[in-house]
Amino acid sequence: MLVIKRLNGAALLLVLSIPFFTSCGGNTSDHIPSPLVLELATSQLGGDPEGDTTTIMVEPACEDFRSETIVTADQIEVQASIKRCAVKHNDLDRLFYIFIPETYSSSAAYQPLLFSLHGYTSSAMLNMRYTGIKKVASKEGFIAVFPQGSILRSTGATHWNVGGWTLGSTADDVQFIESLIDFMTMRYRLDPSRIYSTGMSNGGFMSYHLACNLGEKIAAVASVTGSMTPETFRSCEPVRPIPILQIHGGQDETVPYLGNNNMKGIDEVMNYWKHSNRCNGVPEIGVLPDLTDDGLGGTFTTYTDCQNDVEIKLYLLDGLAHRWPLQNEADLDAPTTIWRFLSRYNLYGKVF
Repeated sequence: MLVIKRLNGAALLLVLSIPFFTSCGGNTSDHIPSPLVLELATSQLGGDPEGDTTTIMVEPACEDFRSETIVTADQIEVQASIKRCAVKHNDLDRLFYIFIPETYSSSAAYQPLLFSLHGYTSSAMLNMRYTGIKKVASKEGFIAVFPQGSILRSTGATHWNVGGWTLGSTADDVQFIESLIDFMTMRYRLDPSRIYSTGMSNGGFMSYHLACNLGEKIAAVASVTGSMTPETFRSCEPVRPIPILQIHGGQDETVPYLGNNNMKGIDEVMNYWKHSNRCNGVPEIGVLPDLTDDGLGGTFTTYTDCQNDVEIKLYLLDGLAHRWPLQNEADLDAPTTIWRFLSRYNLYGKVF
């Protein structure tokens, strides 16, 4: 397939899609067509050599990855499909997975979209496996996308470019996620006002980074064991009040509650969003009981009187280290808690 696109009335971008087999992450037997991109110089085409060009992401090449039978929390078996997609964005080969629940094909309704972002050194595949988001998506009826971070050259590890310890990265991950939003809303029957982001650790940092830099498209965010880097904190300019959920552990030594040189303390992050969202009054503080006697009980703090009726909520689990809490392992189930919070909002405020 040959696609020709004009860049701001000047250069032409020629996209030639040819079979190219790769084995990036996950199952090495999965082969994804990768597009070949050829860009002709403006001067060769007789255009304005001073004209600006627009970054173009070639349309992702997606293939069926596998079908799954998901057992929901109600012990109901439902079918779902997963697609594995490869794309070149800003000369970087990127990968993401799309989880499509059975409800998508059985309903004509426009559905929400949740991005789930993995942690530093981790992968989209692992995030899809351990978070429990597939089960919640199958029950509640939303599409989930699991993107893969790029390689940080200085360490050779997967990452999301948020500043802090990722300084030196050249990846434009905000633009990457935005291009995925554009692709998903064109390809699937989605409600563009109900697009959310969550993530573990570096993925939580990236979710805050999206709230700061892509608030016109991201309705609400949830961070698990993440925070904000000084760079994100200093440059943050939200375009509207954004609902914020933070789940953190009191024993987290990787992303300490009090912060360090590479990351802000959680109280400082919560205070930032309290002021940004123009919240008034004293927060509600409650106890999360340790019902399983595992030391993972704790407290929750909620600011409810905020502009556009948004909320800020912090769950602090006393005995939790740097991990993603799940039902039967802790007194809080992260995927259920996250969706219960995020789904109440769209770009314009509280839905219910």
